[in-house]
Amino acid sequence: MKREVREEELLAVLVNRRPHENGALLYGVVEAGQTARFSSAIRDYLKGDSGFGQGMFPYRTAFDTVDRTREANFTDAALEVLRRANRPANGGFSYAAKHGETQADYLALKEMIGESRLSPSQALEDMRKRLGLDEEGNPIKSK
Repeated sequence: MKREVREEELLAVLVNRRPHENGALLYGVVEAGQTARFSSAIRDYLKGDSGFGQGMFPYRTAFDTVDRTREANFTDAALEVLRRANRPANGGFSYAAKHGETQADYLALKEMIGESRLSPSQALEDMRKRLGLDEEGNPIKSK
């Protein structure tokens, strides 16, 4: 991150290296405060997640790494991975539950749990409360 890098260059490096080698690079982008600048490349990389999670550091996925910043929101990428995955994608699920901003985000995660693709989670309950939704996912009306 010490030289001028274009988004296309960053994406090419991320895609062409083994996922566990990308940890330091993605971490560096986040720590340098460059997540928003490279959000398109990062989003494209995250969408390539297999459903197991792009393992980078021991026990850390790419979604765990971008979870460290609020500069950009990758909930759309997390939901895309979850829809496509045939197995639990815990990094993507946790990210979407923590960063999802809409009723539609919540309902998408809730539906995935209902289809038994994912285990129920406290993260989903926390998301529901944060968004001010009832048990069915509808907005709670103020009295």
